[in-house]
Amino acid sequence: MATLVTLNADGSPHVTVAWVGLEGDEIVIGTLPEQRKLANMRRDPRVAVVIQTRNVNPHGGMGPLGRQGIARILEPSRSGERTLM
Repeated sequence: MATLVTLNADGSPHVTVAWVGLEGDEIVIGTLPEQRKLANMRRDPRVAVVIQTRNVNPHGGMGPLGRQGIARILEPSRSGERTLM
Protein backbone atom coordinates (compact mmCIF):
# COMPACT_ATOMS: atom_id res chain seq x y z
CA MET A 1 0.00 0.00 0.00
CA ALA A 2 1.11 3.53 -0.70
CA THR A 3 -0.18 7.07 -0.59
CA LEU A 4 -0.89 8.39 -4.08
CA VAL A 5 -1.40 12.06 -4.91
CA THR A 6 -3.06 13.11 -8.17
CA LEU A 7 -4.41 16.50 -9.21
CA ASN A 8 -8.10 17.34 -9.31
CA ALA A 9 -9.43 19.47 -12.18
CA ASP A 10 -9.19 22.60 -10.00
CA GLY A 11 -5.51 21.88 -9.24
CA SER A 12 -6.09 20.75 -5.67
CA PRO A 13 -4.44 17.52 -4.53
CA HIS A 14 -6.40 14.28 -4.37
CA VAL A 15 -4.72 12.07 -1.76
CA THR A 16 -5.64 8.40 -1.66
CA VAL A 17 -4.30 4.98 -0.76
CA ALA A 18 -3.41 2.62 -3.61
CA TRP A 19 -2.17 -0.92 -4.07
CA VAL A 20 1.36 -0.78 -5.46
CA GLY A 21 3.99 -3.15 -6.74
CA LEU A 22 7.14 -3.08 -8.84
CA GLU A 23 7.61 -4.15 -12.45
CA GLY A 24 11.26 -3.71 -13.29
CA ASP A 25 12.16 -0.18 -12.23
CA GLU A 26 8.60 1.14 -12.45
CA ILE A 27 5.98 1.49 -9.71
CA VAL A 28 2.69 -0.19 -10.61
CA ILE A 29 -0.53 1.18 -9.14
CA GLY A 30 -3.76 -0.81 -9.16
CA THR A 31 -7.09 0.97 -9.56
CA LEU A 32 -10.62 0.40 -10.81
CA PRO A 33 -12.06 2.22 -13.86
CA GLU A 34 -14.45 4.46 -11.89
CA GLN A 35 -11.84 5.79 -9.45
CA ARG A 36 -11.19 9.55 -9.29
CA LYS A 37 -7.43 8.94 -9.21
CA LEU A 38 -7.61 7.28 -12.63
CA ALA A 39 -9.71 10.11 -14.09
CA ASN A 40 -7.22 12.61 -12.65
CA MET A 41 -4.24 10.74 -14.16
CA ARG A 42 -5.95 10.63 -17.56
CA ARG A 43 -6.44 14.40 -17.45
CA ASP A 44 -3.10 15.32 -15.82
CA PRO A 45 -0.54 12.51 -15.47
CA ARG A 46 1.60 14.24 -12.81
CA VAL A 47 1.60 12.11 -9.65
CA ALA A 48 3.44 11.61 -6.38
CA VAL A 49 3.62 8.39 -4.37
CA VAL A 50 4.89 7.69 -0.85
CA ILE A 51 5.58 4.16 0.35
CA GLN A 52 6.23 3.62 4.05
CA THR A 53 9.30 1.43 4.47
CA ARG A 54 10.56 -0.53 7.43
CA ASN A 55 13.94 1.20 7.26
CA VAL A 56 14.81 3.03 10.46
CA ASN A 57 16.61 6.35 10.03
CA PRO A 58 19.40 7.57 12.37
CA HIS A 59 16.78 9.34 14.53
CA GLY A 60 14.80 6.12 15.12
CA GLY A 61 11.93 6.99 12.76
CA MET A 62 10.62 4.90 9.91
CA GLY A 63 11.82 6.16 6.54
CA PRO A 64 9.30 6.67 3.74
CA LEU A 65 10.20 6.39 0.06
CA GLY A 66 8.71 9.21 -2.02
CA ARG A 67 8.71 9.64 -5.79
CA GLN A 68 7.19 12.10 -8.25
CA GLY A 69 6.59 11.23 -11.85
CA ILE A 70 4.39 11.02 -14.90
CA ALA A 71 1.79 8.25 -14.96
CA ARG A 72 0.94 6.24 -18.03
CA ILE A 73 -2.19 4.11 -18.30
CA LEU A 74 -1.82 0.53 -19.50
CA GLU A 75 -4.42 -1.84 -20.92
CA PRO A 76 -7.10 -3.09 -18.55
CA SER A 77 -6.56 -6.43 -16.88
CA ARG A 78 -9.11 -8.69 -15.23
CA SER A 79 -8.72 -6.85 -11.93
CA GLY A 80 -8.91 -3.30 -13.30
CA GLU A 81 -6.64 -0.86 -15.03
CA ARG A 82 -2.87 -0.88 -14.54
CA THR A 83 -1.01 2.37 -14.13
CA LEU A 84 2.75 2.71 -14.32
CA MET A 85 4.70 5.64 -12.98
